[in-house]
Amino acid sequence: MSEPTRVKASLWLGILLLGLWFRLPAQAVELLPHLGSHHHAISTPDPLAQAYFDQGLTLLYGFNHELARQSFEEAIQRDPTCALCYWGVAMTWGSTLNTPMGSQALPPAQAALRTAEAIVHQNPQVTPVEKALIQALHRRYWPDLSGDQLVPQTQRDPVYAAAMGQLTQKYPADGDIATLYADALMNLSPSNYWTKNGDAMPQTLAIQATLESVLAQDPDHPGANHLYVHLLEDSSTPERALTSAKRLETLVPGSGHLIHMASHLYCALGRYQDAYRVNLQAIRADEITPNGIPDPDHPSFYALAYGLHNWHVLIAAATRMGWQDIALQKADLVRARIPVVAYQLAPGLAELRTLPIQILASFEAWDPLLKLIKPSGQFPLETALWHWGRGLAWAHHQHPKAASLNWAKLKQLAQTPDLQSLQPYSGIPVASLLGAALDHLTQEIDRSQGFPGFDRGRDPIDWLPCSKRPDLMTSNL
Repeated sequence: MSEPTRVKASLWLGILLLGLWFRLPAQAVELLPHLGSHHHAISTPDPLAQAYFDQGLTLLYGFNHELARQSFEEAIQRDPTCALCYWGVAMTWGSTLNTPMGSQALPPAQAALRTAEAIVHQNPQVTPVEKALIQALHRRYWPDLSGDQLVPQTQRDPVYAAAMGQLTQKYPADGDIATLYADALMNLSPSNYWTKNGDAMPQTLAIQATLESVLAQDPDHPGANHLYVHLLEDSSTPERALTSAKRLETLVPGSGHLIHMASHLYCALGRYQDAYRVNLQAIRADEITPNGIPDPDHPSFYALAYGLHNWHVLIAAATRMGWQDIALQKADLVRARIPVVAYQLAPGLAELRTLPIQILASFEAWDPLLKLIKPSGQFPLETALWHWGRGLAWAHHQHPKAASLNWAKLKQLAQTPDLQSLQPYSGIPVASLLGAALDHLTQEIDRSQGFPGFDRGRDPIDWLPCSKRPDLMTSNL
């Protein structure tokens, strides 16, 4: 199914990188500055436990699930009887708009929730709303309240969403409950909220009304603003979320991803300079976040899936602004940030190594393309697109024979098992990406020989995120 372009990292990253959550060494986390003032009162006598819970919830809304989990665990260290702190830990293992819940995540999620449920029975200070949130989350992990039968996630998630909907009706003034309800509904069909004609899909209007009710009560709610941008960026009226985008620039200065989310709206509206600016800001925020930069030995999920995505959109925005030198400079910087071990954990990250090729092709910089040194072969996708770029350059220099040789090399590489099984970082299926490359190169070779050009290929700039035009992008962040 073709979808409008998104400024998002891909769903596959959640599948490929989920194992990182099990590789990272356990670390204590401090109370972090610059995370805003969002507060959700919990039944604890310990102010530090409350502070760590608030930090965890804010980080959860900013999709930094590892750091959120560590924050909830720090709250538990201060108050082991805090039922909702265990609920928070369980929440960090669940599905998000970008990452389905993997099988590895279910046991720790269930273990945390079991502890929360045990505390509910032992601690009379647990409030009714806390009990209700824990019971609702139980439905996400065990739709049968007895807990005896596990069914697929696709059946668990609707049950959880229905439970959160009931809570929203019971506690209409609780913005966090309503936001979590909207999130649960959005997770039923991530990024599939509007038809090609701009009509709302089932549940979309209910999600929109829920988030708008939260923002009417609490305009600075970090989770509601985040989700509202996601919901409307691909609609026919993305400008409705522009106020939320502007808020996200400054609402939680220490959350790189929440800052970055503003660029989703700016890209949807063609405001590429603003998209570039806020991604620079997001990168700076991640640089002072404990897990914001890929560690050479233990790169975090957040750093690879979200931190690198800021760079990807930054480079795309620079390209769309016509800033060739800046785009190339940033492409070199992002390549330098990816540790060797990251390619082993997520081979699709190799797509980021192709950014200089994509940028030069976008600017029709044919001579610089021909000067690019042939890749070593360690990353077949990089080699394949090197042949694509080189073929384009030879075609535009009226050397169809040399261009055709590169077309043949590209075709050969596209059929290798290593490439056919690759899931690129952008989320574009590798068959679509290389198929478009072959078609585009075929078209340019035909033109170089005086044949009429058929519109079979795509402008290479369409392979980059941050566009208000329909293209190949099917990724999600």
